[in-house]
Amino acid sequence: MRVGVSKSDIEVVADALVMANLRGVDSRGVVRLHSYVERILRGLIDPKARPQIVRDFGATSVVDGNNGRDDLPHVSLRPNTL
Repeated sequence: MRVGVSKSDIEVVADALVMANLRGVDSRGVVRLHSYVERILRGLIDPKARPQIVRDFGATSVVDGNNGRDDLPHVSLRPNTL
C-alpha cells in the first residue's frame, strides 16, 4: 500500500522501528507500523511534512514537525547539530 511517504523517509522510519525492537522496546517497534499508516490515511500525519526550526537559541532550538512523523525531525535536522 502506498501512502505518500518518500523512500528516504521510509528508510528512517523503518530503521527507528527495527532499532526499537532490537533494544527490546517492542511497544515502539514495528508493531506501530499499522498505526502510522492508519493515521496517514486519516489525515492525522502528513507524509510529506518537513520539520523546520522556528527558534534557534544556539545550543538548543524549537522545532515544528508540521504534523509529520516524530522520527524525521531528529534526522533531517541533524546537519545543524554537533
